[in-house]
Amino acid sequence: MYYYEKYFNFLRCTIFLAECATTSLGVKRTPIPEKLDNIKQGEGIIVFGADASIGIDRVEVSAEGKNHNLFFSDGFILSAMTEGTYEIKKVFFSSYRYFETSGSAWSFKVEKGKINYVGHIRIKSLKHQQFLLDITNRASFFYEYMEHHHSELTTRYPIIYSNLFSDNFLI
Repeated sequence: MYYYEKYFNFLRCTIFLAECATTSLGVKRTPIPEKLDNIKQGEGIIVFGADASIGIDRVEVSAEGKNHNLFFSDGFILSAMTEGTYEIKKVFFSSYRYFETSGSAWSFKVEKGKINYVGHIRIKSLKHQQFLLDITNRASFFYEYMEHHHSELTTRYPIIYSNLFSDNFLI
């Protein structure tokens, strides 16, 4: 019995210290990538989220015949891109495995001088080696992330939903 009491007290202390470390230090702010600090004339900021049971490594987007690889960090992509219309071509979930996409749901517009939320890319496991890939609107989750991690950007630039579907939350 004595052994279990020591173990239980040790576990309680560990949990208490972990809670203190996360609450007393506040929210960890992610530094703004240098190229987003002052975006160039004619550029906007795009933001993707990831919602997947398997890790998403990067996304390949295409515009005017040029491909751009955008990498995820902390479950989001933040990148400055020239104003225009883009299409998500591939979603990589490892360095060499990917899903190819097609259709209007995978197109988005970048407006200059704004934070353009594209949506959350979702990969859902259905059965053994079968997956569902789609893009969803999780604007409230995105907005909360931006307020906690990049509030400097949200005060400097307006936020819009740049996928082809309408959004009533960010209006």
